[in-house]
This record gives sequence, structure tokens and C-alpha cells, in this order.
Amino acid sequence: MAADPFDLGGRMRRAATPARLLVKGATAAGIARVRALRGDSAEDIATDPKVVAAAEDIARTLGEMKGAAMKSGQALSSV
Repeated sequence: MAADPFDLGGRMRRAATPARLLVKGATAAGIARVRALRGDSAEDIATDPKVVAAAEDIARTLGEMKGAAMKSGQALSSV
């Protein structure tokens, strides 16, 4: 069955996923930045449960995506 070109719900969901990941990544980066300003060690920041959970979710979601988002995820994973 062909995809409905007027299925805005599906398009919006696909567009919302990268936006959600961006917000999640920015939040994790903000947490890391605040902890760094407080003087926490890099090891403590890297093992923060919120930062780790965000990184795992971002990596998992990008791995499941298709198209340009998938290619972006593959490029980022090599960095």
C-alpha cells in the first residue's frame, strides 16, 4: 500500500523526532555545562545518569531512523 502524500500526522511525527533529539541533547549539554562550572570532574559529568540516558536515547533513535537523519547519525557516531 502506497503512503498517503497528505498524511501530515506521519510527516509531523518524523519531523518532530529530530527536534526532540535536539532538545534532549541541548538539555544534556546544559547539565554538563552547569556541572563543569560547578567544578565537577569530566568523569563525574560523563557518568551523570541524565547525560548518559540522553546520549543512549539519541544514539538509539538515530540508529532507527531512515534517510538524511540516519546519515547524520552515522556521521556523528564516528566523532
